[in-house]
Amino acid sequence: MRISIGAKIFAMALLLLALMAGISLFSSLKMDAVADEMEVLAGIYLPLLEDVTDVEKAVLEQEIELGRLRLLYDSPNRDSPTIEAAQEAFGRYSRQVDGHLEHAAALLAQARGRVYTSEGAGELGEITVRLELVRREQADFEDHAQRLLAAKAAGNTAVRDAFAEIIDPEEAEFDRAVDELRRQVAMFSQRSSIETRGEERRLRTLSGLTTALATVIGLMFAGLIALGLVRPIRAVLAGMERIRGGDLDAHIEVGTRDETRMLARGFNAMADELKIKQRIKDTFGQYVDPRIVEDLIRDPRLAAPGGERRDMTVFFSDIAGFTQIGERLTPTALVSMINAYLTELSHPIQEQDGVVDKFIGDAIMAYWGPPFVAPDEQAAKACRAALASLELVGEFSRRVPELIGIRDKELAIDIRIGIATGSCVVGNIGSDVRQNYTLMGDTVNLGSRLEGACKVYGIRVLIDEETRIRAGGAVEVREIDKLVVKGKDEPVRVFQPLALGGRLDEAGQRLKQRFEEALSAWRAGDWAAAEAGFRQCLELAPDDGPSRTFLSRLDQIRAAPPQDWDGVWRLQTK
Repeated sequence: MRISIGAKIFAMALLLLALMAGISLFSSLKMDAVADEMEVLAGIYLPLLEDVTDVEKAVLEQEIELGRLRLLYDSPNRDSPTIEAAQEAFGRYSRQVDGHLEHAAALLAQARGRVYTSEGAGELGEITVRLELVRREQADFEDHAQRLLAAKAAGNTAVRDAFAEIIDPEEAEFDRAVDELRRQVAMFSQRSSIETRGEERRLRTLSGLTTALATVIGLMFAGLIALGLVRPIRAVLAGMERIRGGDLDAHIEVGTRDETRMLARGFNAMADELKIKQRIKDTFGQYVDPRIVEDLIRDPRLAAPGGERRDMTVFFSDIAGFTQIGERLTPTALVSMINAYLTELSHPIQEQDGVVDKFIGDAIMAYWGPPFVAPDEQAAKACRAALASLELVGEFSRRVPELIGIRDKELAIDIRIGIATGSCVVGNIGSDVRQNYTLMGDTVNLGSRLEGACKVYGIRVLIDEETRIRAGGAVEVREIDKLVVKGKDEPVRVFQPLALGGRLDEAGQRLKQRFEEALSAWRAGDWAAAEAGFRQCLELAPDDGPSRTFLSRLDQIRAAPPQDWDGVWRLQTK
């Protein structure tokens, strides 16, 4: 009878499958036995050893407290609270000993139902007997100790020798019994652990021998199984490295149906959640400062409406002549230019740890202060950001034609900046459906008004006196005026930042000094000296806007001299 190759292969396959099934069943049974032994070791023997060790520790603490009580009762100056505390501690350790012994007895009862060898059952029986002996000796020891302590408390001095004759030997015998119990339990646990490991090694050896019977195909099968186990783990490790490197698109595909598949699913879910969280942070980071987003993700309670009053430094910047610029550009070119402008002009603010609060058309509102910046640094950082913005906008203006694709020589970009420091209301402000973490208050209004006042004086940056004081030597400034901005009644001294601290050149120093002298004459009402001083400033710097402004005001004053001159100028425009 001719047997086809297909039939032979099929028969061989059936034989190998039967062999593998037998090996699998045998290994499964053995593995279950080893797993059961390990469960007994971890769930019973080791906790039993821990209970006995805790008994030994509690007994030592109890004996120490008994020794303290003996000394306290023998002391001529008894301290009742101290004696009561020692008695309470003695009783507490006594209860701990009882509790550990009871728990150990319960574990032994469980162990007797899980031991399958007569040798192990016999040793557990010995441990049980010794545990009962320890419990009896513990009861005797505590009973005698309590009686003798009661006699001492009653003033019976004759019990001193009884302690030496009864308690001390009982302590020594009890300690030996507990130590022997611990030693016996430790040896039993150690032997059980060794036997379990030996059984596991024997199982591995037997499995290797039986697997070898499957010859090359069996080895191939074993290799496929090993590969099936290692591959998903390596895939998970590789995915973790990708996640650590910032690749949140890492995704693992595992074809097995064991725990590694569950691990892969959990990993993929984690990667998806991280990707969503990162997307949320990236998306909202374009609308809200990433530090605020981070705080809201970490503690959602911060999103609740409310605010608090803090001293903050507020920064407003605006493009000078933006209306005229917008009229010469197409909507597409205008949007491209504004997007590029806001992106680049945000960098100096962020580099100085400022929070970009919002964009209002071409205007930028930002702030510094707790918890993002230390109070003693906020004003200096805002001034540094302003000076860096002035440098940056010049370079940006030169690149505008290239950015928008229009060659317009008159398309020059310049900015005005106002900075104010003072008390603000900070928090989540808005309606039930939309909120904004922002600032409110007179300081915010003042910062905005100072930005507008730059146009009056023909300069690019104005800061208030509080900012000047807090910035200290971080920046070189010159005082510009004492004015009342529109919408306020109180005058405020305003200053122009000229350079970083210690970096004002000699020409700037001369202009600053001469302008301050002219300003002093102006406030004193000495119009002739003021005019001469401001004209000298123009000789030093022909384009000095503040000097031109004051000379223009002198013409107004001569036309209508003030009755009560206080040196304060009141702006009529924002």
